[in-house]
Parts: sequence; C-alpha cells; structure tokens
Amino acid sequence: MFLYAEGDALPPKACTGHYPMGVLASIFYSDEVYEGIRGELKTVYLQDSRPWCLMFSTGKDSTTLLGLVWEMLWSVPEHQRIKPIHVITSDTKVETPQFSSFVKTTIQRIRIAAQEQGLPIYVHVAQPSLEHSFFYQCLGKGNPPPNERTRTRWCTDKLKIKATDRKVEEIRAQYVQNKPFELVPLDTDDYDMLMLLGVREEESSNRKRSIDKFAIDASKFARHAELPRVRVYHAIKYLTTDDVWTYILQKQTLPWGLDPFELYQFYRDSIGGECPMTQTDGKQSATCGGSRSGCWPCLYVGRYDQMLISMIDNGEESLKPLLRWKRTLYHLRNDIRYREPFRRADFKKIKGRLSSGQMTIIEGGECEKDRIVLGSLTHEARLAMFRYLLYIQQETGYQLIEEEEVQAILDCWREEGFTPTEIDPQPFMYDGALVLHPNGAINEKETTTRNPVFRFRLSYNGSQDEMVEALLQCRQTTGKHMFYRFVQGSIEFFVCEAGVKTEEDAKAVLKNWLDSALPFRMAI
Repeated sequence: MFLYAEGDALPPKACTGHYPMGVLASIFYSDEVYEGIRGELKTVYLQDSRPWCLMFSTGKDSTTLLGLVWEMLWSVPEHQRIKPIHVITSDTKVETPQFSSFVKTTIQRIRIAAQEQGLPIYVHVAQPSLEHSFFYQCLGKGNPPPNERTRTRWCTDKLKIKATDRKVEEIRAQYVQNKPFELVPLDTDDYDMLMLLGVREEESSNRKRSIDKFAIDASKFARHAELPRVRVYHAIKYLTTDDVWTYILQKQTLPWGLDPFELYQFYRDSIGGECPMTQTDGKQSATCGGSRSGCWPCLYVGRYDQMLISMIDNGEESLKPLLRWKRTLYHLRNDIRYREPFRRADFKKIKGRLSSGQMTIIEGGECEKDRIVLGSLTHEARLAMFRYLLYIQQETGYQLIEEEEVQAILDCWREEGFTPTEIDPQPFMYDGALVLHPNGAINEKETTTRNPVFRFRLSYNGSQDEMVEALLQCRQTTGKHMFYRFVQGSIEFFVCEAGVKTEEDAKAVLKNWLDSALPFRMAI
C-alpha cells in the first residue's frame, strides 16, 4: 500500500511533468483492490459460455472497467479464452468533432490491440436511428431540446438508450439463433447475455438508487430495465473515485495502447483547465463528474456551456460558431414567437375535431388553466436554425449533420405541408427572446429582445372552432406565425418584431395577418 503526497516519488508520468504536481496528492494505491475485481471477473467469465457486452464511453469508469477485464483475459489460459466480449460505445452523432475523433482513435486502438493479442474482444458503435437523431427530432419534428429545467430528457432515451439497447439485442439474438448454448444461470433466473456497466455507488445518490432498484439481492448483479434476457454486472460497483483514477494514472500505458495522459489531457481541456482527477477531503471536486464531453447542442447544461467555452479557451477556436448556434437555440427555445400555441398531441386532436365538426370548446389553446404551456418549435424556427446549421457547417468544415438526415428533415416538413422555397445555408439574425412566465406575464429576466412588445386582446364573433380554423388559414396564407392564446372568451395576440416601434404599427401588422384569411370581422 502506498500513499502519494507532494514531494514523494510519483509514478513515471508524474515524474516527467505530464501531470501537475499534486494530482495524485491524496490518491491511495493498493493493487489488492483491483486484483480482487480481476479475480471476480475471471470466475464469472469461466462460469458459463454466455457472451459479454461491455458498455464503453471512454470515461474514467468505463476505462477502468475495460482495463480490468482486459487484464483478466491475460490471466485466462488461451484454450479457455474463447467467450466473446463485445465492447459497445455510443455515438450520438452530435458529439464535438474533437470528441468524435478521440473516440474513433480509441476504438481503433482497441480493435487492433485485441487482434494482435489474440483476445476475443470485438468493438461495436451504437448510433441512433434516423428518426431518433437529434436534428431530425429538433429541426425536423420541432421537439424542443431539454434544458436545465426540463424534467424529462427525450434526447437521452432516443440518442443513447434506444440505440445501445438495439445493438445489444442484435448481438444477443445472433448468439441465440446461430450459436445455441446451454444456459447455466447464476441464480434462479436464466438469461442469454451478461452486460458489464462501469457504474459506481459513490457517483451520486441518484446513481445508487438506480443500481439498487434492479439489484439482485445484495450482489453486483442486477436485472436490465428493458431487456429481460440480459443480466447486468456492476463489477466496479464499490470502487471510489480515488480507486478509479489511481488505476488509470499509475499505468504507463493502458492495455490497448492508450497513454493515460491523453485521457487526462483531453478531459482536462474540456472543463476549463481544472484537473478532472483530483478530490478534496475525500469528496468530489467541483469539476469531478463534469469532465466528460457531451453532445455539443445540449441545452441541459444551461445558459453557459462550460465544455465548449473551455475547449475554445484551450485553443479550439473553430468551435466558436457551434457555441453561437447553441446559444441561439437556447434563447429561441423559450421564445413564444417561435413556439406553437398548442402541444403536438393537442394540435392533432384539434385538427381532428375540426375536420369532423366536433370542436365546440377550446380550453385556452396555449393557456392551460391560465398557465402557458408552449408547443413544438414553429416551422419558422426550424427553418432558420436548419439554414444556420448548414451555414456553420460550411464555415467550420466540420460535418455536423449527415446528408441523409438533411433529406429526412425535408421529408418530414413536406409531410406537414411545409415546403420552404429556399434552404440554402444562411446565418440567423436573431433579435433576442420574448419569454413569458407561466401566468402570461413577460419574463423580464429571460426576455432579451430589445424590440417593444405589444399585446392585444380581441373579441370575436362565431364559434371557437371557426376561430382556430381561421387562424390556421392566416398562418398558411401568410407563411408567418403569430403567437396567440384564448383567455376568458377572448383571444390575446403578441406582436414583437424588428421595425415595429409603435402600437399603431403593431396593430397594422396584426390586422394584415388576420385579414389574409379571417372569414369574419374582429375588433382590434
């Protein structure tokens, strides 16, 4: 057992100056911990003939897990080293170009090293299906990306979970159908494949609850949430963050040929120059857990994306256009001028009732018990951000969206009856957001547009179903979205756009829009 402290002899990398002095200041090293896990892995590996799949993100935990599995295989006699281990990594197709390059290089190293060393390790990349891809969902269908206040994240499920589950099921089905073998269950349940996950209880209380929810007794084994024929094995469940970084940093080279300093440097540069490997008094540092690179358009991190900012500060100037695009999306997401006045499901119901003549009452349109609940991104928003994306792709030279995804987005728009006349790359001259509180009041903190905001509450003749149909016609005729909501027997419109400085100007804009298709008079 060794304790590294400043001034003591450090592992070779630290001695050469690769790691800042003090990175390992409080890290405690004992190979007994890792030897015990390697022993467990070997027992489970030799116990039956079920194939393994190992989920690999290139992060610290999955790197440690793969390293321990790799070293375990070295200790297995060659004639017994026949059970395949499928390493699966996720490619959301919206990682930063730098991260994508790092992952591709790492994956290639694993493939080559496994083949050269005669190990039954096979690498697979799981990508979301076309209809689940980020830009198809966001720009094609208009689903607003989750932000820091979103309770559920559709992107996690569509970009990662469904993609990896599909890949696991493909591999499992191949062995069950083409390579049958006798099942030797580890407990009363049987299964076809063992999935190794690099998750640890110490990561967070949420992670511990997630692990415990599907745990089998008090073991490291658990049920899979979605795949009943797959068993989960949490081999590093009880390792601490100190244990994980110690395993990585005390090595000259990881088993597949990766210099640990490359991993250290990559994640260090992604979080603002802070060391992603240190702890303070046994607790995770502020940057620990935030060191992983994520999807570059992700809004879940909030208004300020430390990942992109840090990478730019560390010399990746080419990422500036991506940061500008992302910031525009962040503000536009909550801008009522770029959001539908109905949720998608409600809009379909409304159109169905209109066509069948059954619509008699509209419960406030966008107003739900006097609370504003925004719908999908409008066609105007989707087109503007789509053209802007093509523009920054052209500007940077990075492939940010694949051609088949471009065509899928255009097909999606055509199905909705939206056929823009021009889709060429073009920057988006955004004038800032107009954001409302749930009660309809202007959110002064988040509203960034400098254009004046005019509100008009109108009375109308005729039924509400006729009103909704007429407003849809106004939009279709003009090709322009106007945000509105029904409130206490009237309808409220918001006018806020460049060049509209007075109330009279705003009235003229609204009147022209309504006169385009409105079949009955309204008093403005």
